[in-house]
Amino acid sequence: MELFKKSGILIVFGLLALLSSCRSKPEKREQLPLKVNVRVHTVSETTLGSEREYVGVLEESNNVLLSFPAPGKIKNVYVTEGQEVREGQLLAQTDDELLESMH
Repeated sequence: MELFKKSGILIVFGLLALLSSCRSKPEKREQLPLKVNVRVHTVSETTLGSEREYVGVLEESNNVLLSFPAPGKIKNVYVTEGQEVREGQLLAQTDDELLESMH
């Protein structure tokens, strides 16, 4: 019987401790300022220049070895380095004097 009294008292104190720790405490809240200073920028539309810079590596779409039917000096070059060319376009011309003197 005495064992029941001691365990009953322990259970009651345990429940009281549990209930007192579960009680919600009011949280302290910081008072936030009502006004906040901000800077405003007006956005306007502008046009960009046509010049743009890019970084990269360029590779040709077709790599073609060029040669002439007969050896000789180059007389005229009709394109510049980096210029886009089309298939069949005349790029350069050799001096025909040596070839004509052979016939």
